[in-house]
Amino acid sequence: METTEDGVVFGCDCKTEAETWADVGSWWEMDGEFLLFTRRNTVGIPKGAFGTEGERTEFRATLSGHAGKDALSQIAKFFASRGDWKRARWLLFMKEGWIRCGALLLWAGCMTVFILMALPFFGSNDAWSAPSLIGACGFTLAAVSLLDPLGRGLKAGKF
Repeated sequence: METTEDGVVFGCDCKTEAETWADVGSWWEMDGEFLLFTRRNTVGIPKGAFGTEGERTEFRATLSGHAGKDALSQIAKFFASRGDWKRARWLLFMKEGWIRCGALLLWAGCMTVFILMALPFFGSNDAWSAPSLIGACGFTLAAVSLLDPLGRGLKAGKF
């Protein structure tokens, strides 16, 4: 295995092949070898073909300088817009979140009715008035929002 100004020469004693830098599309480094993707074929170069780690590092630097100029080796950058985040939250909600949210809202509604029905026992004459209704709804929704993360943590074993 040898790199030249024109390209990469690889092979064994029986046969050698040369690939120009224009033909080398991209490359990957795996645990035991380097993979070169050329126009004609895919070449696996074992890391044992290099004498030292320094030679491997020089090979990496040479490949980074010459190979990988095509579209396949370009780094893709993704930027999530506000709409992407909204769609992702909607997908997560539709996956499983709607069951949990529905159960929590049902629990909050039941607790609101329970609070409003219990108010006359504590001396309130107008249990179904707007301030009582708003207060009961606010209390149960606040309880749900505060206790929901605690319940998730207990189920996940975080506490």
